[in-house]
Amino acid sequence: MRVPRLRSGRIRRVALIGSAAIALTVTGAVEAHASVVEATPMTTFRQVALADFQGPLYLAWVGTDANHTLNIAVSTDGITFGHSIQPFGRGNSDSAPALTVFDGKLWMAWTGTDANHTLNLASSANGTTWTQATQPLGRNNSPTGPAISGFNGRLYYGWMGTDSKGSVNLASSSDGVNFTAPAHPGNNTTYKGLGLFDGISSLYISFPATNSDHTLWVAQTTDGVHVFNQELLSAGTNHQPSVTAAAEGGFVIAFTDHADNLAIIPYKGLPIQPPAELLGPVIESPTVADAGDFGVEYAWVDRHNEIWVMSCSDGPPPAGQPNVQAPFC
Repeated sequence: MRVPRLRSGRIRRVALIGSAAIALTVTGAVEAHASVVEATPMTTFRQVALADFQGPLYLAWVGTDANHTLNIAVSTDGITFGHSIQPFGRGNSDSAPALTVFDGKLWMAWTGTDANHTLNLASSANGTTWTQATQPLGRNNSPTGPAISGFNGRLYYGWMGTDSKGSVNLASSSDGVNFTAPAHPGNNTTYKGLGLFDGISSLYISFPATNSDHTLWVAQTTDGVHVFNQELLSAGTNHQPSVTAAAEGGFVIAFTDHADNLAIIPYKGLPIQPPAELLGPVIESPTVADAGDFGVEYAWVDRHNEIWVMSCSDGPPPAGQPNVQAPFC
């Protein structure tokens, strides 16, 4: 088994304990621990998607087969995943898929491999049997993977537009069928996709700007149309970020820095903390998700296209494992 190299962060220290386990303690918060496993034989060349649904944890990715088939696998412990299924048959994508839970269903979004790269959507009531893919946003398309999130009784679908500016687009639906016309909240533009996070009182949009450093921004909206607050973060990325709730409050943004290392920024308001570099190198961007009983889950793809998963859960570390300082979980 190849074990990823964990790096010294700019906030606190995180270290590898043994061959496949990391013991973590968050300063000033409850104890937490994490485990890392190599999730072979699952491989991909794009960012993966994670979502907690009805207890188990679901992982979705684009396969490395010639067809780039969309795959889903499920875990009942947040670490070990069963055999994958291909719910859309030869349904495929050249970009990263997205998962979210809304209206008691698991939803997946992706861009098709048709000439238009049309935005697709499907749902499942049990995680296994899926509806046929639809294109509820008409001819809208994207050069990167989309983002989806439930918020305030609506399903939000976000994507980078194909216009010359790379506009941030958002549309929403109360039923997953009929969507509003795309809006451009804050008239923001993105270099490479966006991440969405349901913050209870507002929907957060994170995206890399189109400046030379591709600096990360976080914007807040309550209606998907207007932005009432947005802040510039302290790092840039060449890829699509991922956002979820943090155990200490606020949220955490996972991304690849310009050296292709997995990095995070914990956010609980001003002042904005500097990024913590965790491990690397990785390809595309990592994914972070609030995985219910499993705590906070991270997934990333190494340079051998292998998918790795790390589970951060409350409680003491495994027996015999020492504690180390960490800026997350």
